[in-house]
Amino acid sequence: MDGSILEMIAEHAANERLDDIIQNDEGYMAIQEEVDENEEKLDGLSLSQEQKLAVDTLTASYIAKGIRYARVAYRQGFKDCAAFLKEIGAI
Repeated sequence: MDGSILEMIAEHAANERLDDIIQNDEGYMAIQEEVDENEEKLDGLSLSQEQKLAVDTLTASYIAKGIRYARVAYRQGFKDCAAFLKEIGAI
């Protein structure tokens, strides 16, 4: 991050404001229910600790990738919006 005001605002919005908004999103909550159901199914399998750790590690990697993608996309969208508003003379 370059430390610009735009970067700081986008980072704050992506890290804090969006978290509050997403908790009230019906689609997100439906996916969370699906995650909970799948977690129960996984717990019902007789996996060894090593297998569980491998699944957890893979899952964590996918989650980290998704989080990074979402943050970069959000930040870029924010920058694009600001650039557009500047281009049309709105700011």
